[in-house]
Amino acid sequence: MKRHTILIFAAGFLAIVVGANSVLMAKKSTPTRLPKTEDVAAAVKKTLEKNLEAMEKEDLAMTMSTVHPQSPVYAPNKKITKKLMEVYDLKYEIVSFSYIGRDNLYAVVRVKQKATKVKGPAFRNNMLDAMHIFRKDKGVWKIWQTTILEIKFLKNNPKPKQ
Repeated sequence: MKRHTILIFAAGFLAIVVGANSVLMAKKSTPTRLPKTEDVAAAVKKTLEKNLEAMEKEDLAMTMSTVHPQSPVYAPNKKITKKLMEVYDLKYEIVSFSYIGRDNLYAVVRVKQKATKVKGPAFRNNMLDAMHIFRKDKGVWKIWQTTILEIKFLKNNPKPKQ
């Protein structure tokens, strides 16, 4: 009887292992296909360019359309952006753009962007070095969060052309 129970247990265990192994093999043989790196890089760069264009136009709705609505920084970002647009006219320029990579949920880029004052009260023109994290919203890559790596304040910048 004992031997019979052990054999049933072993057969059951073997069935579980074989079944689990089949599932794992099926997953390995059908990998998730990610879009080409160039496609993702171009899409997130387009979102970033639209964001900076909207900032220059001082179009809050357009600016916020480039930010993921479920981002934990959406509400504070909207409040700060609105205040910034009320006080300053700024010009933005992407100086460098490096695509870092992506997984199934997020894409990451490193960007250096320049902000210069067109008009408004005292403002220190600067070069921002940042990592932007993007996440898709309804099929479109949007800014999820930004981490500032460094801010360099610029000296003796020529006044931007209007």
